[in-house]
Amino acid sequence: MDVPDALAAASARPGMAALTKVAVCWRLAEGSGSGLADALERVSEGLRDDEELAAVLAAELATVRATGRLLATLPVLGVAGAAALGYPPQQLLLENPVGRVCLLLAMVLTGLGMLWLRWIASSPWGRAGRR
Repeated sequence: MDVPDALAAASARPGMAALTKVAVCWRLAEGSGSGLADALERVSEGLRDDEELAAVLAAELATVRATGRLLATLPVLGVAGAAALGYPPQQLLLENPVGRVCLLLAMVLTGLGMLWLRWIASSPWGRAGRR
């Protein structure tokens, strides 16, 4: 097995995908007689750019996740605040038909919001931010 084949085989392991690019550069340099150093320098620049982008995406998605968590806790804080002020929230939310509709709607919208945030974070951009 020659070096490019060994690099290509090693690139199948987790976290080693960049070795595919190194193997391609090696084959091109070997077949054309061009310099390997310049090609590897470009590959390393591209990998650094990818890492910088992943760091930016991770930071941006962290704010989205934190905002989602905060928004998910707001209804609980509202109910706790009403109870702290002496108004029994269970009377409004459980014994009143309008309150039950509001409670159900709040639960559904909160659940949909959390699913939406999970979908955003699991998009290709979200996965790139979690390297």
